[in-house]
Amino acid sequence: MSEIKKLYKYPEIGKLERELDQIIKFLNDNNITINELKTIVNKLQQQSGGSGITIVGEKYPPVDADKFIFQDSVQSFQYVTITWQQLKSFFALASHNHSKSQITDLNEGLVGTKDVNESAIGNNKILFYNSTSDKLEYKELKEGLVGTKDVDESAIGNNKILFYNSVSGKLEYKILNEGLVGTKDVDESAIGNNKILVYNSTTGKLEYQTNSSSPNPVIGNVVQSALAISTSYVDLINKTASIVAGDFLYCEVYGRAYNNSGSNRTFRIRLDFGGSLLELIAPAALTTANYSPIRVMFTISVLSASETIVTGYWTQIAALGSGVSAALSGAVSMAWLSIAANRTGSQTIKIQMMSSGTGTQDFSGGSVIRRYGAA
Repeated sequence: MSEIKKLYKYPEIGKLERELDQIIKFLNDNNITINELKTIVNKLQQQSGGSGITIVGEKYPPVDADKFIFQDSVQSFQYVTITWQQLKSFFALASHNHSKSQITDLNEGLVGTKDVNESAIGNNKILFYNSTSDKLEYKELKEGLVGTKDVDESAIGNNKILFYNSVSGKLEYKILNEGLVGTKDVDESAIGNNKILVYNSTTGKLEYQTNSSSPNPVIGNVVQSALAISTSYVDLINKTASIVAGDFLYCEVYGRAYNNSGSNRTFRIRLDFGGSLLELIAPAALTTANYSPIRVMFTISVLSASETIVTGYWTQIAALGSGVSAALSGAVSMAWLSIAANRTGSQTIKIQMMSSGTGTQDFSGGSVIRRYGAA
């Protein structure tokens, strides 16, 4: 009976499996042999539209000449055959490999999640991401090596450095003397003594030009009118300036000193340069109810950070007014001061005036401080 059970496992008679136990019982009860059973099976298959298949055993693996049976839907599901070689060819066609020309976009999507555009592929080119197309594209190796920006090497040369060109979106080589003032290039073709940098909006560069206006060396210029003078120094001028080694400063007081105190008075003028003091005393006292045109000059030579020479010169031309006792024309006083301290950097410069006594006394005139750089 084991051969009978094995026989009924094949799909051609699978629908009779539910009746297997009954058939076996029937065979046993009626002493039916295996050969008789095969005859019965063939008849059953013919009655159910079968082809009278006789099963003789199993085979594996099949060879190309072996045949397989299947029902043809075109021929009313009659049984037909196909060889193993034909069957392999059919499955190969159903799952065949396409050629590159048959598949579009075969070169895309191969690097991470990004497509690759191979239209510009070539020797010594590498892949760069293009945010506009959202693809990886091939470019020459010399480009795109500085951050995310391409490098244009068409103007490469000695003593040139890279600058960004917002128009081309690339870094370009330019001569070293350009682009050093803020974001603007400097055209040095017209460089020369006493020229200044002026921006040219047409070229977009800074260019050297002759200064059309005279340089203004004045640090300060103050005019006083009847400034009261007494026994303590008062400022005629007080200014702050940035001093460098090699600077030369010219400080001048001009005007008239007036004395109506009832007594003779001697006036003093001093220069305070960063705390270093040089004092000048009038060459003659001014008698009461008189005035005198005066002129006082100081010069400051900052030779170095630790060497400064200051000189002073006072001219008191004459005593004018009622009760003049003496003419003072030509009276001169000179002095000088050597400073070893550092007077470069930000310095306060003052010219001050005082009198030898109290009473009605004043000064009217101007004070000016000029600076000239080293030649």
